[in-house]
Amino acid sequence: PPKEKHVMEIPKTASCVVIGGGAVGLSVAYHLARGGMREVVLLEKDLLGVDHSLAGSVDRLDADIAPFDFHAIAYLIHPRRSNANNRRMVIVHSGHRQGVALGEGVNDTIDRLLADGFTVLVMDMPLVGWNTDKTIELAEEGFTVTVTVTIGVRGTSGHNEMFEKLTAKLPAKLPAGTAFRFFLEPIVQGVNHFLHTNGDAVDVSMLGLSGGGWATHMAAAIDPRIKQSFPVAGAYPLYARAFAPGSLGDTEQYYTPLYREIDSDGDAIPDTAAGVASWLEIFALGGYGKGRRQIQILNFEDSCCFYTSVFETYDDFVSGVVDKLGHGDWDLHSDRTHKVHIISADVLNRVIMPALAVGQD
Repeated sequence: PPKEKHVMEIPKTASCVVIGGGAVGLSVAYHLARGGMREVVLLEKDLLGVDHSLAGSVDRLDADIAPFDFHAIAYLIHPRRSNANNRRMVIVHSGHRQGVALGEGVNDTIDRLLADGFTVLVMDMPLVGWNTDKTIELAEEGFTVTVTVTIGVRGTSGHNEMFEKLTAKLPAKLPAGTAFRFFLEPIVQGVNHFLHTNGDAVDVSMLGLSGGGWATHMAAAIDPRIKQSFPVAGAYPLYARAFAPGSLGDTEQYYTPLYREIDSDGDAIPDTAAGVASWLEIFALGGYGKGRRQIQILNFEDSCCFYTSVFETYDDFVSGVVDKLGHGDWDLHSDRTHKVHIISADVLNRVIMPALAVGQD
């Protein structure tokens, strides 16, 4: 038994309490819920796969995508270890994960960051993992969209349905690309929260796998406060996807008004950007800016998507464009150490952590 007894009084006005897992946590959660607590969250359920012993405390963030009634959850994990890295936040985005537990190297990445003292914001895509809100409402317009996807089943059909239904029913006063807000605004709100609540914050970085890699590309392109970004197996330019067939699909990856590419010479391969921003421009924006850097990480023999050497058609070009702009850096790393869809230990130890080491305690 412990030598000292620590008692934490739960305020009667609290609407949400986050509790560590295990038998004791389950018992406490049960009794709080029976006592009228509106929402009790078990870390063992939502952050399964993460080493809880590395966490000092956890904030559960609820992003409401105004003016809609639609919620996205994220967990801000404060490390147990105290050092200068506590003032640095790394966003880790899980993408299209399936099941309950975080895995595929995402969990190992979170553990390593916490062990090194970084504050970590863990995020899921909408309709994935702990993001179970499937209804988008805009009461003032009498607008409701419900997505029928089954949460916890890997795939992109729910996101495709979200785009399709929103595009069909969206009020005229809102832009056609509004669906992107449900993917990207929770990330921006997470950055806002960290910087607002930490006056001595040093920097914000971001990484993610698969759909989380896509989210990393997009968020770094629109929010220059994200200084370093490491999208893993997240995107190819549209012209390149025919050479890696698993890379096809996902409306958020193909939305024509944004990413459109046309075949100007009739060889059946798109070669000219014709949308708001091509993928190559989005890549470059992620690395452009004073003190900014992006390293795109692709698994050469990925079992899912964005594999083979087709990246050689654009990597030097994008890097050169960012160099010519005079601020920032863009690089690409091809991981040839495995044949699966993961953030590998090699990438974590040889690419991500060394890049983050600037200013590390």
